[in-house]
Amino acid sequence: MVDNTSKNELLASETTQEIRKFYSFLAMSILASFFMVGMAILIFINDESYAKVPVLILLSTPIVFTVILYIEYLRVFEKRILFGKDWEERQISKQIAEQKKTTTKYI
Repeated sequence: MVDNTSKNELLASETTQEIRKFYSFLAMSILASFFMVGMAILIFINDESYAKVPVLILLSTPIVFTVILYIEYLRVFEKRILFGKDWEERQISKQIAEQKKTTTKYI
């Protein structure tokens, strides 16, 4: 019993650390995105002909951060889009119903 409790505490500690890392990454990406957008605005205001490419790069970075944050959110909080718990439960009940049909058909 003691061993199971220590495993649960270790798992809870690891989960808490993952959540803390996620929120740290969230804060860092928000600050970096504001910085990138601000730099893009400053470059765009100067309206130099060579400044178009850096503006695109600076504006695409927050989009990449958003995609990475969404993927990390799904991983850390164990969210599933396609094959979640509801899907698993429906498949299990469907398999059980099929087995009941085939076993009652031959009895």
